[in-house]
Amino acid sequence: MLCELVMPIGTSLLGWLGRVDPTIVLPIEWVGHQANARADAPIPVLQQWIPKLTARLFDQERTSAELDSTRAWLEEHKSRQVSRIHLLVSDTAAANWVAKVVEALLPKLSEMVIEVRCHTIPQLNAKEMRQGLVEFIRIAARIIKDAQGRGAFAVVNATPGFKAETSLLTLLGAALGTETIYLHEQMKTVITIPALPLRWDLKDTEIEALAHIGDATSRDMLRDLDLGNRPHLWPFLVRVGEGKDQIWAISALGEIVVESSHKMPQKYLRARDGDLVFKASASEAGHQPADAEALANAIGKKLEFVQKIVLYGWEPLRPAGLMHPREDDKKQRVVRLRVRSEANDDLMLLFSLHTTADTETQWQIARQRAAEIYGRISLLDELAEDGLEPKSSYAEMMELRLETVWQDKLMVARSVAREAQERERNANDARDRAIRDAEKYERKWRDAKRESSEKQKQIDTLKRERDELQREIASIRTSMDAGDADGA
Repeated sequence: MLCELVMPIGTSLLGWLGRVDPTIVLPIEWVGHQANARADAPIPVLQQWIPKLTARLFDQERTSAELDSTRAWLEEHKSRQVSRIHLLVSDTAAANWVAKVVEALLPKLSEMVIEVRCHTIPQLNAKEMRQGLVEFIRIAARIIKDAQGRGAFAVVNATPGFKAETSLLTLLGAALGTETIYLHEQMKTVITIPALPLRWDLKDTEIEALAHIGDATSRDMLRDLDLGNRPHLWPFLVRVGEGKDQIWAISALGEIVVESSHKMPQKYLRARDGDLVFKASASEAGHQPADAEALANAIGKKLEFVQKIVLYGWEPLRPAGLMHPREDDKKQRVVRLRVRSEANDDLMLLFSLHTTADTETQWQIARQRAAEIYGRISLLDELAEDGLEPKSSYAEMMELRLETVWQDKLMVARSVAREAQERERNANDARDRAIRDAEKYERKWRDAKRESSEKQKQIDTLKRERDELQREIASIRTSMDAGDADGA
């Protein structure tokens, strides 16, 4: 049976780091005020820790919630082929670091694991938790539906993550007809919660209203919904803002209702069938930048609803992000992106993304998701799209363009500088540890040498004593022989 596993990313793996290396110091924002935490602690180097953890993956009974639960489930279901494991990653530095480690280690658990994909959940952090949980449900539901659309058996792993994620993901799995698994850290057997016949006792008009409310509402919609006389809808909504600025927004539970009701198909974007298609337009074929296809594949991996990507040009010194649509883009369901070349920072590649969108609403959603990952362009002719006035003169436009380019370069330079500082700190720590180890081993060598010298002295003393005894014995024998001769 072909399966796809969906699970959130927690931070229990950071505890495993401490068990592997008790001297490790982690950032306070990652683990809180613990004994092994410091505000200025360097970020652990992935290139060092992934091999180290790989070597200990099967040596220790407890590793992390993600790895332990997946390994136990794979051992119990050896007949299942796992085509994909989807990791739902919080919008935090710690979760992203853990996700990269888990992504690298999961395929080593079993040959049944074919591919691992990370999905970062926008706004899923301590400051934006309400909207983050809504996005969590939206992305998890899309992944599960896409898996089911491909004919795979979707399984929800509710072991990792924090309690709100576990509860909501279990409920979403039940609503979408998937089984949920859970492994307690003191247990060795996975608990399986089968798919439940869960349906919402709501009218179609109420579900449609919840879907249209989204993140904000109009007064007309609220009046038509008549929330005061429908208390059964209150758990699916939440008030946002203060005073007169308060509005109703959908809650995470409300998003589960919408995603599982199948009443709003225009919100659903199908994943592509088959492999991603990449090509260069006729004018660019044969001489496109060397990393064009690699960038296109990276886009296709992040945007699963893109079925074909066409490179139609490149240009220098332009901002990156979602581009303003052309006249036929809406009709053809095409989304345009300008992406920075990884080989040349000054070169921007122009891609047209052919999506699986069937309706205008789906096309708008495709543009929104592309913007969430790659940002939006708000310069030159794209300024009007964001409600801004474009620059009036060529000189002003060039000034704005160059300012953006150099801001990007400054951000890159700062990032490189931070990485260099981290590498230097790690190198200094490694050097200090090496010096301490060398001094320790030198002391041990000196002690061993001194002990060996003392034992050698003892051996020499024993040899001298043995020689003296042998001489005495020889003398006694000589005396005895002389006495025997005189007697004869």
